[in-house]
Amino acid sequence: MGAALRRGWPAFAQWFAACFERAMGYNVQFPVPLSEPEVKAIAKSVAKWTHRRFTEKAFAEYVARTHSPEIQAIRGARGCRKSSCYRLKFALFVLNADLL
Repeated sequence: MGAALRRGWPAFAQWFAACFERAMGYNVQFPVPLSEPEVKAIAKSVAKWTHRRFTEKAFAEYVARTHSPEIQAIRGARGCRKSSCYRLKFALFVLNADLL
């Protein structure tokens, strides 16, 4: 839903419709789904809260605070350790050590 909000900062009616659609999608996955009025009330609450608090300015500040080059480098290093990237680098390290 955050991506939907960032795609143009829609009017509340549009945003509520997107929240309601998403909430209904989640609701059908429950063993005992909530009634449609309950889902609608929850979606409206979420839509109101997010529409009030997630502004273009607030989002830009969040990105600036959490996506600096230093932070992204740390995240990239963490991701590398968890992926085949780390295994590949380790294998190359071992091969280079064997060649010396």
